[in-house]
Amino acid sequence: MTLAVSGCAPARGVSVPLGADELAPCEGASINVEDLEAAGEPGCNLAGSSLTFPDGVARLAIPQVGSVFSHQDSRLGNREILIVNWGVPGVAAAIVEGDQLLELWASGSAALDLHRQQLRLEGIDAD
Repeated sequence: MTLAVSGCAPARGVSVPLGADELAPCEGASINVEDLEAAGEPGCNLAGSSLTFPDGVARLAIPQVGSVFSHQDSRLGNREILIVNWGVPGVAAAIVEGDQLLELWASGSAALDLHRQQLRLEGIDAD
């Protein structure tokens, strides 16, 4: 039996960069998290597209700009996946266990920096 719990909430404390309101929606796509950096800033709003994680752990929808999406699944053990849509810089995703960062992917350095700030606010060692 597999138990999965997911949730979405506004990001607290870290501001979304200007320009997100002006982004057109991206054409829906499934993006491998390992390809995010190479893809770079999308130039559109990725909400509604999905991220696919290594080893088939999960395929999860990208939330609206400024929202944190959290996913826990019994197949992950004590691990949690956190996704934030940062708008213009794109998206970032992390796998954490307790207060430790295990994996981090982002669509560029700006999204990476923002996600590290967000993780620190959540009490996660993001360095």
